[in-house]
Amino acid sequence: MRLSSLRYRFRESLLQLPMLIVLGGLVLAEVVPRLDDAWGEATDTPVTLSINSNAATWLLSTLDGAMITTLGVVFSLTVVSLQLASSQFSPRVMRSFVRDRLSQVVIGLLVATFVYCAVTLREMDAVPAEPAPSLTLTVAVVLSVVTVAHQLG
Repeated sequence: MRLSSLRYRFRESLLQLPMLIVLGGLVLAEVVPRLDDAWGEATDTPVTLSINSNAATWLLSTLDGAMITTLGVVFSLTVVSLQLASSQFSPRVMRSFVRDRLSQVVIGLLVATFVYCAVTLREMDAVPAEPAPSLTLTVAVVLSVVTVAHQLG
């Protein structure tokens, strides 16, 4: 296939960019805990969260639930508004939605944050008093804030 044809297909696909963003979240979920292990618990990394494993599990579970709920609301509202717009105006409205990068990035970030939090939950110790991986938690919170900020902007 030609490069221009591949570029056109990528631009016309609703799921390719979100899937790339989700893949990035999955890679991030595998790399960041390894960095946490490499630095070790003895190193107090500045500007990171320092909480115990029980609180970290609660935090990641809450972020996970919030992201998947927000994704459901955003996707439902988008589909309903598209249905109404395409029935009143023209089915070409759907094409403009599929091409809209903002919608694709928002969907991708929501799913990527959900995947990151779900995958990093396995890094939490079963002992509630143990310290949680601080860099892993900080990245989860930053990813959540970036996702919410991107929805607003």
